[in-house]
Amino acid sequence: MSDIKSADTKQLWRVTSPLMVSFLSTFAMLFVDRLFLSLYSKDALNAAAISGTLAWSFIVAWMTLAALVEIFVAQYNGANRKMEIARPVWQMIWLAALSVIFFTILGLFFPNLIYSSPHEDLHRDYFSWLMPCGPLSVIISGISAFYIGQGHGKVVKWLSILGNLINIGLDPILIFGVDGILPAMGIKGAAIATVAGYAIQAIVIIFLFLSKRNRKEFGTNNYKFDFKLFKKCCTVGFPTALFGGLEVFASALFYTMMEKVSPEHIFVCSVCQSIEMLFLFYGYGLEKGIAAIAGNLIGAKMQDQIKKLVKSGFILILYFAIALAIITIIYPDPLIDLFLKQESSQSTSLPFDTHQIAHYKTLIRTCLIFVTLYLVIENIRWIYSGILTAAGDTLYIMISGTISVWLFLLVPCYFFIVIGKHSIIFAFVNWTIYSIIATLLNFIRFRSGAWKSNPMLSEEIPSKNSVTP
Repeated sequence: MSDIKSADTKQLWRVTSPLMVSFLSTFAMLFVDRLFLSLYSKDALNAAAISGTLAWSFIVAWMTLAALVEIFVAQYNGANRKMEIARPVWQMIWLAALSVIFFTILGLFFPNLIYSSPHEDLHRDYFSWLMPCGPLSVIISGISAFYIGQGHGKVVKWLSILGNLINIGLDPILIFGVDGILPAMGIKGAAIATVAGYAIQAIVIIFLFLSKRNRKEFGTNNYKFDFKLFKKCCTVGFPTALFGGLEVFASALFYTMMEKVSPEHIFVCSVCQSIEMLFLFYGYGLEKGIAAIAGNLIGAKMQDQIKKLVKSGFILILYFAIALAIITIIYPDPLIDLFLKQESSQSTSLPFDTHQIAHYKTLIRTCLIFVTLYLVIENIRWIYSGILTAAGDTLYIMISGTISVWLFLLVPCYFFIVIGKHSIIFAFVNWTIYSIIATLLNFIRFRSGAWKSNPMLSEEIPSKNSVTP
């Protein structure tokens, strides 16, 4: 599997399917958190959607930066420079150490600045207790790139499943407590369970990375800090990392706006985002797989196979679109009903009774139609994003993506919903329009071929003929 020289559908599926399972496990962890919180308190669910999304905007930026070393790993692997594969990975481990300072300061001071109202205690607690996930996610993402870049996604898959099982096991215990043994911790308990899942993943993946076999074949014990390579990795990864963080931050602003409009707007958004989160795994795994294969093809000087890789990606998206439509459009009620159960005795600002359920369900069903369209279109965007990323064309991704999310998503939502007081349905229509524009921008860049001449990685990766096995 480490020699990736094919772009057909079977190869793409072999590389991406373990990554999809890995992301499914990760997003299922967050979905389960939201589900348990919806049973504990609808206010806790809304707070997790708002402050949790904001917290993850910072975490995603750092973990995306670390994950981008997969394009170095992939191109080193494609060029048969095995003993150098671990060098960029170690630079991201050093980055994780540096991130401890950032996330510690962020967790201690930032929540009190932005959530100063007494009724925002839930927001502050969830944000603060999620911060340890920051350094842990950087370690996991950086070392996962070691496996993903070589096409060994199964390691990452089983690791994510392990973390998810730990989170699922701890969630009901920490959120609801155990009579006479452990008091209910609510939203704080959900955050602690998530951190515990990430901590176990970090410990296991470090152990695997430093195994005797990896030390011998890939030099994973070469922990030397290389400033030049560190700078190179950060230079390539920073634009995409910044955009990833800004995109999630934009989502956080969006949910904050919805909270200000009405309890109905934020509740419907929280439910739809939670369901959407459950299906993001496919596109994320596809993007990572596309980037891994494209990176290997570029490293092996086989760029002519990229168009075939795009075609294979579209075939996989077609299967996903059919399955998704069945679950979220034709038979959405089983998922929706999970969030419409009566909560515990915790207080809530939402008028949630049997007379409201039919109204909420109708709104959510309609919004899920646009969530489905959004997810399918995003998957197409991620195909092109994966190829551009593999080629080091990350600056374009940052500029086009940032302009799109702020100009075509946040601004229209603010004027039409916050000021204009339109239905929440309009917000999801706008999400779909934004996704179409962002996808077109990536497609135009891919068709232009400008990414083929990106010099960012050329000095690091030699031509195939110059490689000495």
